[in-house]
Amino acid sequence: MGNATGVTVHDGHDAQGRCRFGRLDAVATARTLLLVALVGLLSCLPAIAADWRYRVRPGDTLWDLTRMHARQDVAWQRVQAYNKIADPHRILPATVLRFPVGWLKIQPAQATVVGVVGDATATDDSGRRPVVAGMRLGAGTTVDTAADASLTLRFADGSELLVQASSQLRLDKLSAYGRTGMVDTRMRLQKGRVDSRVKSLRGPGAKFIIQTPDIMSSVRGTRFRVGSEDGASQVEVTEGRVMVAHGDQGTVLRPRQGVAARTADGRAIAPTPLLPAPGALDVDATQRPIRVQWKPVPGAAGYRVLVGANATFPYLLHDRVIAGTEDLLDSLPDGDHAVRVRAIDARGVEGQDAVVESTIAMPAPFALETPDGPVVEVDRPRFRWASMGPGTRYHLQVAGTAGYASPLVDLPGITGNEVRSPVALPPGEYRWRIATIDRHDRVSAYNEGGRLTVAPPAAGPGVTREAPRERDALRIRWQEGVPGQHYRFQLSRRPDFGTLEVDRVVEQPHAIVPSLRAGQWYARVQAIDGDGYARPFGPPQAIKVGCLPCRWVGGGAALLLVLSL
Repeated sequence: MGNATGVTVHDGHDAQGRCRFGRLDAVATARTLLLVALVGLLSCLPAIAADWRYRVRPGDTLWDLTRMHARQDVAWQRVQAYNKIADPHRILPATVLRFPVGWLKIQPAQATVVGVVGDATATDDSGRRPVVAGMRLGAGTTVDTAADASLTLRFADGSELLVQASSQLRLDKLSAYGRTGMVDTRMRLQKGRVDSRVKSLRGPGAKFIIQTPDIMSSVRGTRFRVGSEDGASQVEVTEGRVMVAHGDQGTVLRPRQGVAARTADGRAIAPTPLLPAPGALDVDATQRPIRVQWKPVPGAAGYRVLVGANATFPYLLHDRVIAGTEDLLDSLPDGDHAVRVRAIDARGVEGQDAVVESTIAMPAPFALETPDGPVVEVDRPRFRWASMGPGTRYHLQVAGTAGYASPLVDLPGITGNEVRSPVALPPGEYRWRIATIDRHDRVSAYNEGGRLTVAPPAAGPGVTREAPRERDALRIRWQEGVPGQHYRFQLSRRPDFGTLEVDRVVEQPHAIVPSLRAGQWYARVQAIDGDGYARPFGPPQAIKVGCLPCRWVGGGAALLLVLSL
């Protein structure tokens, strides 16, 4: 326990049924004994003997019950004498038999991982391994959760413990008393936070203890939280009662009370009321990121925001401490969620929960007008939508007259926020829609992108003549396209372009061809979009180049160019 004295008040009775108030892991002092006695009154009133009690049923025998519940070295004659039974062959139904706790069988128990999210590991004598749902952990196991991880453990008696992010928990003792239903569960929280839901402990051997470097907490059925970080520990009780010890100080916490203690602080730990739950908790799940807001709590130094997969919080999808009264939730899957917000005081004690349940539906992205407009003259149009952030994928569907039951384009898993149709669409009217795919492969509702008209493909750029600027060179220009386009220019002797003399891709809307032979030539141009989509070629146009002797007229260079448009 570090510097903590380690007073532990369990069930408060010894094997002879006398009320005992605890044990000391350090040298007892009169002050400590008095304190332990006072704290022990909680479990000793009303006085119950430290015996496990069994009500006899028809068909039970003393030797069968002894063999079933007692250690091998405990003979049935000892049970007979302890219970003052005159005739062991005649025990009436409903008779109550008492077994001292020290006589009962003890066997190892295990904790089961109910649910886990994020990176969590379990380390024991066999090594270190990842924690997965359904895993069973025994005594001596240390559980570590990463900054984005949490998990819930269920113990042999049904009690559960939520281990939050950045925590380290060692399972010191997990024992069960045969078939009695009593379990002894003890653990150490080295750092982090845990949230306990402890079943009502029945029987004198039942224990549930959480120890930190500063505080030890013992309960017999309640809901409470324990935190430990940077040399300070906190205990907060929401239901039932918790016995807490720190050094030679101790106290009993009642519902809606908490304490804080530091290793180096020897002052008494006086219970204080938990801060009230924040008011007007509101979750706006209509957009991403999801916005959570609440009213400020007087005396709060900060707030903790928790999101569970459901109202039982089997694990946490979100766990964050913030200073303000608003938090933004991102990367949450679709479905029903529960949101908790609690205030934190200056000592780190966390207050009462405000809880709201909400159905979070992942929104679809905003559809944007297609880059080529609502009417396009290409058979493979582009579609565009708003980005939902890194790592998000999208699902595009394009439908014709048959509707979305038989989409013409169905593209799941798109990583960008713009895509060109992978198939040619004949002229006509179309509808398109887009959905979001999250990291869990869940798909949002579709956002209707609107309607699109595909018109017959337009002719590509037509070439125009331009006076030559260089001797023996032909300069051809065409109409400039949209930003981001480049061009493919072809020149051939044949009107069907069966053989090409020039086949060139240029960035600017013009081309210069030197040293052409005399005769008839044919030119055409094709626009290419930035994503590589090649639009139709423009109409071929005839160019006639004059004979070589005619190129020099009147002492000046004049290329004879006849352009048939």
